[in-house]
Amino acid sequence: ADIYNITINDVKGYGIKFIYDGFFKDVKIHDCTMNLSESDAQWSEKIAIELWNVGPGNEIYNLNCNTWLSVINHPALFNNPTGTEQLKIYNVRMIDNDGVSSKEAIEAGVPGMEIYNCYFEDKGFGMAVWETGRQNIVIRNNIFRNTREHGFFGGPGPAVYIDNSTTWTFENIQIHNNVFDTYYGNAIKIVGRNISNVSIKNNVFLNTNISGQYD
Repeated sequence: ADIYNITINDVKGYGIKFIYDGFFKDVKIHDCTMNLSESDAQWSEKIAIELWNVGPGNEIYNLNCNTWLSVINHPALFNNPTGTEQLKIYNVRMIDNDGVSSKEAIEAGVPGMEIYNCYFEDKGFGMAVWETGRQNIVIRNNIFRNTREHGFFGGPGPAVYIDNSTTWTFENIQIHNNVFDTYYGNAIKIVGRNISNVSIKNNVFLNTNISGQYD
């Protein structure tokens, strides 16, 4: 599927939403603009793009939006990527309208994904790598500016948050060549066990209290 040249201005609904059954392969979502409500009873703000069961060949790029992306994979599907062939997210410009957010810019729950050349400003926290992410994730050449979450963390949110609070094994996560201009809290926070081969190189840390926290 090729989904492109769409403008969405909506004060009540989401942007592009999945249905529960099925999966995504070779889907391109690009050159879209989305301005959505930053108020939501369940998620605190509407979701610009939400995809589940993400398989190989998908891309999201050239996107301008104000609210978050949620991309996750079913644990039993597409769970052994050889590289980052399952999802590419790039050239995304996401700026929160009112500057008050408790949500991440991207919920990254897909193994084998690459996020690069993006700009995120005034989101709650930048990137959250949750359970179904777990391997072969590259976060590079992005700018994270002013992460200011005060809900989930009870204080300022990190720009990149990796959380393995279950029995999963996380491995091969690269955080390279990013600019963390966070003003608040940690730039990178890693929590949990069974996390290996995390590479943090050539990043720039500006106006941040501490560059990283590893629990």
